[in-house]
Amino acid sequence: MMLSSYEQDYRRSLEHPELFWSEQAKAIDWFHSPERVMEEDSNGVVRWFGGGKLNTAWLALDRHVEAGRGTRSR
Repeated sequence: MMLSSYEQDYRRSLEHPELFWSEQAKAIDWFHSPERVMEEDSNGVVRWFGGGKLNTAWLALDRHVEAGRGTRSR
């Protein structure tokens, strides 16, 4: 039985989380790129994308205006 693309991605995210999420992060327009993808402390708590910064206003609105879609309501 062949796995769907979703199932393949899901499996990869479990088997190789740092690699998987590092690839996904490339699709994000970072304000400041993360220095680390994944860090796990001695208690097993994982922190993702350490040092990375996002600009929510840019991602949600400004980049669309800059791309010429500022007058579109849908």
